[in-house]
Amino acid sequence: MSALSEQLSDAMSIILQTAARRSDSKVYPFPFDDDKKNIKALNQLLRRKMIKRVLVSGIAPYHKQVRNVGCVNYEITDDGYDAIHWS
Repeated sequence: MSALSEQLSDAMSIILQTAARRSDSKVYPFPFDDDKKNIKALNQLLRRKMIKRVLVSGIAPYHKQVRNVGCVNYEITDDGYDAIHWS
C-alpha cells in the first residue's frame, strides 16, 4: 500500500471506488445515506485533489446548484484513481 492510500478513511475510499466504477466517473449520487459523512469525506477529497468540481447540464444528476455558476457534481481525478490503485 502506498502512503497516499493509507491516509484514506473508509468513507473516502468507498466514495472513490464507487465513482471509479461508474462509466461517467461522477461522485454524486453518494453511496451513504448520512449527509454529514458524505460531506466530510467530499471536502477531504477536494482538498487532496482526488476529486474535482465539474459543471453538469441537462438532466444529469447534480449535488448542488451554485449561484452564478450552475449545477455542480464531482468527478474522480487521476490522483483519486492512484489512491485506490485503480487501473
